[in-house]
Amino acid sequence: MLECEDLDDAIEWAKRIPTGCKGAAGCIEIRPIHELSRRP
Repeated sequence: MLECEDLDDAIEWAKRIPTGCKGAAGCIEIRPIHELSRRP
């Protein structure tokens, strides 16, 4: 899991991940993660 500034930053990081699928579609997913609010 990586924290990125924006989608372009996430895509650049994803390009560096070594995979067996050689970058085929669906090989790496980029998803936003929303932080849960804390209960008081």
